[in-house]
This record gives sequence, C-alpha cells and structure tokens, in this order.
Amino acid sequence: MVSSGTSLKKGIIPVLFLFIGLVIEVPGLSHKGVMTLGILVFAIIIWNIFPQHQMFTSIITLTLLPLMKIIPFDRAFQSFASSTTWLLTSTFVISEALASTGLDKRLALFLIRLGGKRAKYLLLTTILTALVFVLIIPSAAGRSALIVPICNGLVRALKVNDKGGFNKAVYIGVAYETLIASSITMTGSLSVVFAVGLFASVLDYHWDYLHWLITFAPIAILNTLFLWIILKKLFLSNSPESEKVEIRETEPCNTGPLDREQKRLACYLLLMLGLWVSSTWHGYSTSLVALVTAILIVSPGIGVISMQKAVKSFNFNILLMFAASLSLADSLHVNGVMEWIKQYGTLVNFKVISPLALSAIVMLVIAFLRIAFVTVLSASAALLPLVLAVMSSWGYNPLWGGSVAVISFSLSFLFPTQSATGLITYSTNQLEIWEMLKPGIIYTITVILVTTLFAVYYWPLVGMPIYK
Repeated sequence: MVSSGTSLKKGIIPVLFLFIGLVIEVPGLSHKGVMTLGILVFAIIIWNIFPQHQMFTSIITLTLLPLMKIIPFDRAFQSFASSTTWLLTSTFVISEALASTGLDKRLALFLIRLGGKRAKYLLLTTILTALVFVLIIPSAAGRSALIVPICNGLVRALKVNDKGGFNKAVYIGVAYETLIASSITMTGSLSVVFAVGLFASVLDYHWDYLHWLITFAPIAILNTLFLWIILKKLFLSNSPESEKVEIRETEPCNTGPLDREQKRLACYLLLMLGLWVSSTWHGYSTSLVALVTAILIVSPGIGVISMQKAVKSFNFNILLMFAASLSLADSLHVNGVMEWIKQYGTLVNFKVISPLALSAIVMLVIAFLRIAFVTVLSASAALLPLVLAVMSSWGYNPLWGGSVAVISFSLSFLFPTQSATGLITYSTNQLEIWEMLKPGIIYTITVILVTTLFAVYYWPLVGMPIYK
C-alpha cells in the first residue's frame, strides 16, 4: 500500500506543473493557452500516478477550465452531450446485455471450438474470437476479461504440461489481439472512440462506420494473421503440442437453442451492425444507431435487461475521463495551442523524409512513449492532439497522421504493465514478464511495417491523401 507521505510527494509534481502553467509566459502563446497546457500536464500525471482517483481528477480538470476562464462553463461541459460520449455510453449498455444474457460467452465458446483438435488451429480461432468481439465489445480489457476465463478452461482441457508452449501462445495471442484489433471499427476501444470525436471537433472530419471499416480493417486482419504465424513459430514449432490433441469438457457449455433474451439481443445487434455498415445510404450516425439499440435493450416488454442494471454498467471513471479529454482537446484548439505547435513544427522540415519513414518514426516514438502511460486513453488524450498539430505544420494531412497514431497507441506488447489486457493475461500465472518481450518486439516491428505500407500505398486509394 502506498503511504500518505509518498502520495503527497507524487502529488506535488502535477500541482507544480499546474502552478507553472498559471504564472509563466510563453512567447507566441496566449496566457489561456499556457494555462491549458498546465492543466493538461496536471491531468495526465494524476491520471497515471493516481489511477484510483481518475474520476476526481477528471472533475477537477473540467472545473478548472471555466474557473480559470479558459473556456466558458457551458463549453467545458458540452463534451457530455457529444455524439461520441453517447456512443460510449450506449456501448456500456450493450456490453452489459451481452454479459447478463450469456450470449457473449456462448459465442466465444462456439468460435474457439471451430478450431477442432489441433493446437495451432485452436490458437488461430482463439485469436480470431478476439478479433470478432471487437464488433460488439468496445473495450480491449473487456474482451480480454471475457476470453481469458474461456482460455483457462481450454488449456485445462488439453493434455499438455502447465505453462507449455500452447498455453503461452494462447494467452499472449489474446493480450495482443484484443489491443491490435481495436482499430478495426469506430467502437473498438475507448481510445478509438476518443479519436473519432477529436477528428470531428478539431478537423471537422466525421467518419462513417463503413469508411472506417474499409480504411482500418485490412490492416487489422493482416496483423492478426501475422500474429498467429509469429506465435506458432515461436511456441508451437517442433512441439508435440502442435499435433492433434484431445479436449476434455471442463467448462459447461449450453449448446441448445438460444433462449428468448439471447435471440432478442442477437436480433438487436444484427440490426445495429447492419445500420452501421449502411450509414452512407440512410444517413443515421453510428452514435444514434448505438443509442437506439441501447434503448431497445432496456425497453420494458421488449428489452433484455432493466434500466437499473444498465445504469450500474456505466463506468463513470471512464465517462468523466473521456469528457475531460475532449474538453481539453477543444481548449487546446480554441486557445491557439495547436497553431502555436504548428508554428514551431515548421522549423523542422520533415517533407524531406519519405512518408514511409515518417510513418515508421511516428509509430516508433509513440510505442516508446506508451511505456510511460498506464492506459491507452490517457496516451491518446496527451499525444493525439500534438500529432495532429505537428503533421499539419509539416504539410501532411493531419487525418492521415492521426490515423497512423490511432494504430500506434495499441503498441503495448513489451510488458504486461503497459495495458489492462496484459495484466489480465499475466494474472493467470501462465507467463513470465520476460516471455512477452521477444514476441512483443517481433510483433511491434511487424505491425509498424504493415501499417506503414498500408498508410502510404492503400489509404490514398480509399480517400485519405498523405498531404494536405
């Protein structure tokens, strides 16, 4: 347990940054802009060193913005009414409905068992299950928390040694895939939802679900295939565990017909996904469709869970942190901080560097900086606005650079402490910390190469130019 003295010493650092932001002057930047930077650094440090106080820190951050007259009160709190905040709220309800009806576990068990009785194919279907669940569960940690217990039953059912190669491959695969698959949809993770909102507020660019899918899905699918190949080579090659194995039923699995609530929820989810994909034709936004789905789920008579249970599913820590991050990004924009960063960015001419090299550099830098952040959302809130500003100052399309960064924020493969998914899989006691390092380095390099090639040669073909 952390002592109160240690906590006090840690708390002095962010307060010092806040104080500096209130009193110093920075050439070329308004006093409101300096104060915004001070509050931003204050919030980021507190979010990371005191994660148990995220809700309190978010409220303080939201309050400081109008209190210091940086932006008006109504503008500071309008992030609660943004479409992305309601998209996030709706996905909490949908996730709770999946868990309450048992439809999520049933679907996961079905998908994993498609792998048959060969370890390498069971590994593939486990990884693909994490990929499929990105469509309906908006949290990498949530997907990991669902799939890991099923994997526990799977490895117990296989006649292999404890901490064998298959076991390690399965748990590492779940940890990595739940992260890298996050960018496949607009609702894949909290950080992706935040990025969608930031692109709308700062760049006035509004994604539709199908366009996002076309842009990011091929990268996620190819990275998934490479993940399977890497883990198969590292852990299953020349191993008896790669041969045919016998599975004993150790986990109860209801294979009978779906019950009434499960059928109803399945219909609602299929309707939601259909409307998301066809948004170009009917014009309804992703957020509105998700909200209507959530309303159907809690509606008396036709719903599957009560409103009381839905409200209990709300993660107010995340909602407040999400709203505070959007308000900080808005404040950076309206008070000239983004323009100030652009001016200093023009001092370095990165146009002489090829887009291939620039994309790789951005991803490497973000992967390194991610080590210092506890959550992907806090890293996105701190770094994504800076990426947009710097890319614009260098003459690149900020949407292109920001999209590269969105994938980069998932590069948390080196240590389990970098993400909640890593901690969940590490807690199974099937892995040592050092055992994640080698596959983590190989997979990080692989993702950077794949993403860079797609960003330079594929994205311009689907409507995302490299330059402004």
